[in-house]
Amino acid sequence: GGCTSVLDSSYASVGPIPLALFGLVSYSAVLLLSSSKVKLVDNDGADFNAAALRYITGGMAAFSLFLMSVLFLIIRGECVYCMASAAFSTSLALLAWTENKEMEE
Repeated sequence: GGCTSVLDSSYASVGPIPLALFGLVSYSAVLLLSSSKVKLVDNDGADFNAAALRYITGGMAAFSLFLMSVLFLIIRGECVYCMASAAFSTSLALLAWTENKEMEE
C-alpha cells in the first residue's frame, strides 16, 4: 500500500485529530520561531526561540522515527509524503541543534 493505506489506517489519527494536523501545527511553530524578529530571552539571557526550536524539531524527528517504524513494520507500506516529512523534520532538528552549538562557541 501507498499513501492511501497509511491515511486509511488506525495510525492516521490520535482520536479524532489527524496526524497531519499535528504536523501542520509543528511545522508552523518552527516557521514562526525561526522567522520571528522578536527574540524571546529568559532572565539569564538564554535564547528561548533557539531552545524551543531545538526541542520542537527534536520531538518532530523522534516522532517521525516512530512513525517510520510503524509505516515499515506494521502498515508495511510506502508513503512518499511520510518519508519526505520524516527526512525534512530530521533535517530541521539537525540544523537546530548544530546551528546552536556553532553559535555558542
